[in-house]
Amino acid sequence: MKRSSLLISITTLLLLFHSLFTHNLTHDIQVALYRIYIDEATKDLSIDITFELNDFNEVDYTNKAGFEKFIKSYLTKHTQFEFDAKAYPIEIMNLEYQDKHLKVHGRFAKEDSEIHQITILNSCLIESTNHSNIIEIRLADQERDFLMDSQRQQILIKL
Repeated sequence: MKRSSLLISITTLLLLFHSLFTHNLTHDIQVALYRIYIDEATKDLSIDITFELNDFNEVDYTNKAGFEKFIKSYLTKHTQFEFDAKAYPIEIMNLEYQDKHLKVHGRFAKEDSEIHQITILNSCLIESTNHSNIIEIRLADQERDFLMDSQRQQILIKL
């Protein structure tokens, strides 16, 4: 191997290691993830939501009971989920903190798991600049993802 090729290879490796260990792992765009699916164990129509804790800096999340009440109220105010033209509120089953994230596990009290259409209204955190809500649908043997933001606060999904 020529000396110049060796120097280029070493320089490339050094730059790669530098970028791996000094890269800031924060998001350029703040996102919240909403995953809707049928829980295999309970057969419930479920939802898992992941927020970044810094999205709620003004709220004391160390008081779990108070924060759960806040999240429930916030989700009620800023989201609506309709399955086959009938609205179902999120029943929060569990809140969990993981690193810098809040994981919300909930369910919808829909008895029939067969769904043909979903309408979602979501204005969560849209007042924040560069915030998006990602909706992940895992129903009816389909995996579909949708981006919602200040320009797109309502979606209609046909399954």
